[in-house]
Amino acid sequence: MKDGALMGWIRRIVCCICAFQLFLHVLPGETYKKYVQFFGSLILLLLVAEPLVNLSGSMEPFEQELKLLGIRGEFEELEQSIAGMLELRSSLVTEAFQKELVRQMEEVAKAYGLEEVTVTAAFAEGEDGTPGISSVVIRGTGGAEAGEQAAEELSQVYGIPKSRIQVRVMAGTEG
Repeated sequence: MKDGALMGWIRRIVCCICAFQLFLHVLPGETYKKYVQFFGSLILLLLVAEPLVNLSGSMEPFEQELKLLGIRGEFEELEQSIAGMLELRSSLVTEAFQKELVRQMEEVAKAYGLEEVTVTAAFAEGEDGTPGISSVVIRGTGGAEAGEQAAEELSQVYGIPKSRIQVRVMAGTEG
């Protein structure tokens, strides 16, 4: 070991001891003192053993393994981030799909003569994982026959059993 390297090594050990002692004095209470002393002792042990590790040349594999562990950790975080983004994207697409289906069903009901139409639909995943309509409630004003025709059309177009379509039609107001 060269003189400059030896002095640097001794300086690091002394600075570590001083910082550690200062930290122990600033630490409020005695609760964590034994844990801090244990951790500080490990750091000091690593500093003292540094020249021995450097002489044997065994520090490189350790550093390489540390880098690989860091890269693996970053990769796992990236995978989790991408999975979260895909899930978010999937939920946004599903939500847009459901809103569009409700809009279309409202248009069908209006085409059969219902006015002031609101459609409420319940969605469920099918066996193949695709979103599907499990039930529909149509509310509007107009004639009961228009409501029944709209329900029949929705049943045929969207494949919803008629027993799962409720039509609530109120008599229209004439102004």
